[in-house]
Amino acid sequence: MMKRILSIIGLTAVAVVFLATTYHTITVDGNLSDWASDEAFSTSTTGVTWYITWDENYLYLGTSGGNKYEGHIVYIDTDPQPAPNQTSGTGTTTGFTYDGHTPTLPFSADFVAYYKVGYSEFRRWTGSAWSDPFGSVYSYFATGSNDGEARIPWSDITGAGKPDHIYMLCYITSSGGYQYGITPSDAQTDGFGNKTYLHYWGFIVTSGVSPNASGNKDQSLPAQSVSLVAITGNSKVTLVWETGSEFNNAGFEIYRKAQDETDFKYIAGYQTNPELRGLGTSSHGKRYTYTDENVKGGATYVYKIYAVDFNGNRQEFGSITANVVVEIPNKYVLYQNYPNPFNPGTEIRFDLPKSGNVKLEIFNSLGEKVAVLYDGFMEAGYGKVVRWNASGFPSGVYYYRLTADGFVDVKKMVLMK
Repeated sequence: MMKRILSIIGLTAVAVVFLATTYHTITVDGNLSDWASDEAFSTSTTGVTWYITWDENYLYLGTSGGNKYEGHIVYIDTDPQPAPNQTSGTGTTTGFTYDGHTPTLPFSADFVAYYKVGYSEFRRWTGSAWSDPFGSVYSYFATGSNDGEARIPWSDITGAGKPDHIYMLCYITSSGGYQYGITPSDAQTDGFGNKTYLHYWGFIVTSGVSPNASGNKDQSLPAQSVSLVAITGNSKVTLVWETGSEFNNAGFEIYRKAQDETDFKYIAGYQTNPELRGLGTSSHGKRYTYTDENVKGGATYVYKIYAVDFNGNRQEFGSITANVVVEIPNKYVLYQNYPNPFNPGTEIRFDLPKSGNVKLEIFNSLGEKVAVLYDGFMEAGYGKVVRWNASGFPSGVYYYRLTADGFVDVKKMVLMK
């Protein structure tokens, strides 16, 4: 399971908003009542609940329930990269052997810890041996209970300060084999008790008090984000994004709000737009595009793209800001209508080098005016479109005339019923 960590590349301005960094600092005293309810991020099948929170100096872990003599295993990837990577970064993709079993990890873990509440021990794996004790970790294990807490300095986890994000895999072990702490049930087994973990949890550790706050934790990210670009021009916005891999990804939904609007509005989705449909589950990614033509020149828009899995879970894939560029033609052009002949509707397109009053009229073959499609102010730009529904008119030859700032042009079209 992973968190959306965005790699945003744009030809337009990109707005990045961080929440206020106020933290819930717990007291490591074995009293789990001081943990906030939304800091419980998983409950295992054996009844062990895991907790997590942090501040600028420490990562806090808590566990409650289960058997105090079972082993609690924690793997953390802290490499500053957009997404966890099995082939790059520091650390290992192979977990240590415990109870005769060796797991395969879904990322390069650069921090491994192990503890047993019943033995009041907390140790770190150094790559070849266990530190005993892990001296700079302040931990407390409640006597006679199954509850334990640990306060781990970020400097011991990362070798430096607090990272921007972490990826975690936690589970508990017993003599009967692995029991899952947070790993989903689709972990694969090789027949010898060795687990291949497919998913994990991710946290952005710069975004405030609650690890489970909306937009901070992701249980099942359908698509790994590689890039997101907004290309503007000709009074439209084209969004281009790329996935690195996809898991159970049904497709994407796009939301938009103008700079002066408060709420995002749905504008497109994979349900009705085939180009937004996902790959399902795939180890490789894909490049997607969507063009928004319903925009105003000179306006600023913010777009949000959500990946949606086949269970209907929506996760934000990325957001980006686009300033709509208005390109101005150097001359008036009236194009041939399309389709032509038509029945009953057609489109008339033209270019305007200057903003001003525009009139578009329809005449029959006798030269009689039968309709005024547009008469008013229009902004300059390419590809202005006016549609005519001629369902109430008889078949025959018609003419359309464009008048704008001294420019006049006429073209012929055929209504064929």
